[in-house]
Amino acid sequence: MKYIIFAIDTHIEEFLFIFEYTTGSNRIVLGELVKLNNLCYLKGFELDFFEIVEDPSIQLSKEGIYIYKYNNFTDLLRRLDINLTPDEIQELKLKNKLVFDTLTKKNNQEIMLIVNNQDPELFRQIFEIKK
Repeated sequence: MKYIIFAIDTHIEEFLFIFEYTTGSNRIVLGELVKLNNLCYLKGFELDFFEIVEDPSIQLSKEGIYIYKYNNFTDLLRRLDINLTPDEIQELKLKNKLVFDTLTKKNNQEIMLIVNNQDPELFRQIFEIKK
C-alpha cells in the first residue's frame, strides 16, 4: 500500500485526508488528484499533498490530529460541507476531463508548453472559469 496525504485549506479551516492506494493504480490516483485540484481552483482553496509509504493515521491520532480517510470525491464534498451548483458540477466535469486527457495523452514537451503558458489557448481552456 501507498498513501497520499493531502490538506485542503478553505481559509476557514484546514482538513487532512489520507488516500490509500495500491501500486499500479496510477491512473486512478491521477484522476482523483485532478478532481481535487480543480475543486480547490474553482473554490479558491489551497491544496497540498505528498506521498508516503506508511499509514500515518495511528501516529497522527496519538498527536491529536484527525485525518479523514479519502473514500471518494462526493464523500469529501460532504465532509467539507460543500454543495456544488449544477453549473459548478458541469464546469468540474469539463475541466477534469480536459486536464486528465492532457496529462495522459500529451507528451512531456507538450505538457511543459502548457505549464509554461506557451500554449495560451489550451492553458486558458484548462484554467479559465466561464461566467
